[in-house]
Amino acid sequence: MFEISGVTEAVANEAMRLAIHKLPMKCRVVKREEAQVATTTNEVLRQLTAEELTSQVRELKEELFNLRFQAATGQLESHGRLSEVRKEIARVYTIIRERELGIGGAAQ
Repeated sequence: MFEISGVTEAVANEAMRLAIHKLPMKCRVVKREEAQVATTTNEVLRQLTAEELTSQVRELKEELFNLRFQAATGQLESHGRLSEVRKEIARVYTIIRERELGIGGAAQ
């Protein structure tokens, strides 16, 4: 293989000898802090009243605003939380719309 790239066998052997102390590479495993974020399940959301759902949307939008602000200033620790909050807002809006249409077995 070393002949193809124009490297002599002696140079290739010396390079492997110098690099052998790096193999196997030692690395430190760092575990992420498990964020204990409470995501609301659909069953819990379906038990809420219309007023509670609208207040939930308001709170989630405020949280999303704060997360975006933190992301813009470089202070955001968990970028995955942005998508979680957006999905949670979509869940609440879906339940509100199901109730408007009278589908999905949503409680009135």
